[in-house]
Amino acid sequence: MKKYKVILALLCITAMLFGSILATSAADNVKIEIENITVSSGNKFSLKINLSDIPTSGINAISFSISYDAENITINSVTGGEIANTGAYEEEVKQHSKMADSFDSCLDYSLGKDGKINILWSTGLTDNIYFIKKSGVFCIINGVINDTSKAENYPFIIEDKKVNIGYVNTNKKAIYYNYTVINGAVKIQNLLYGDIDCDDNVGKISDVVLLEKHVAGKITLSGQNFANANCDTRDPAVNVADLQALIKFMLKQLSYLPYNG
Repeated sequence: MKKYKVILALLCITAMLFGSILATSAADNVKIEIENITVSSGNKFSLKINLSDIPTSGINAISFSISYDAENITINSVTGGEIANTGAYEEEVKQHSKMADSFDSCLDYSLGKDGKINILWSTGLTDNIYFIKKSGVFCIINGVINDTSKAENYPFIIEDKKVNIGYVNTNKKAIYYNYTVINGAVKIQNLLYGDIDCDDNVGKISDVVLLEKHVAGKITLSGQNFANANCDTRDPAVNVADLQALIKFMLKQLSYLPYNG
């Protein structure tokens, strides 16, 4: 993370984020949605924030703040999603090479001491070919669950009154979009190695069948199912070694899971 937008996309931020006597609101309604994921204590996570229903005019500035439980969650970074890569940064650097000394993308963020994530994407370009226009993943919050965190939901909440989203047109007029916020959460579940089907029972035939199918590439385990499948923790991947460990546990050749050598 570089300095929090020393150059805040110049015209765009001046007009949009700090107010403008020419600013007007558009009827369009952009959806900002944080996903819900399940992880285990001590594990890293990546939480996606999606944008959808974006008007054809596009977005050249969006900022919002998210509150989260900083006592149980540590945020490591916020990275750009697929739709945030519009080519705007490369074009801005081409026009103003010194901008590369201040920031390394159109997306920037800062972490507040009070459990806040401030996120900003902006471009000073007025050609809307460089605006955000597609629906999809806007950014990804990367963090880790603290080892001592209890198994419960930890919400990520967008502060509704701190959302700015819209664009500045060629007449330097700021147009704000209406928006809908859908908040998400990181759900912490305790690991139960060998409980592949997550029914709170370890080492049943159904667990073996699911793990066999994953190893064979017939299905793809994810979330808590994937985490519980890591029966051999010498390797973070879920593969044939985990299947062997689970079978040995069921045959009482292992007295515990996970196997760690």
